[in-house]
Amino acid sequence: MALRLLEMTLPKPHVREVKELLQDEPVVEVWYDQISEELTLLKILASSEETEHLMDLLEKHFIRQSWFRLILLPVSASIPRVEEAQVEEKSPPSIEPPQNDQKKTDFLAIAAVRWPACL
Repeated sequence: MALRLLEMTLPKPHVREVKELLQDEPVVEVWYDQISEELTLLKILASSEETEHLMDLLEKHFIRQSWFRLILLPVSASIPRVEEAQVEEKSPPSIEPPQNDQKKTDFLAIAAVRWPACL
């Protein structure tokens, strides 16, 4: 998945507005770094497909502000990889209790491979 990083410096009182704007938006991650008593650095990691929508949203909301500047940066890599994290969240391993001796043996063999320190 191609990713982009949006950066914006905003006055501290506007942080709540941004949080509300981004609440239901499809972003990978959002960071708020206080860089001074008055300013916060906002960083938004999002898919390249969603960045135009996010830029439009922020621009429409803040374009009349004299401090408004939005920067779009390409992302070469991100760890953990976004696809891997999404796949793991969607399909967690299911562990069912064994019903008979053969299933118990199979279960223990799988558990030994997945969680060797636990056995």
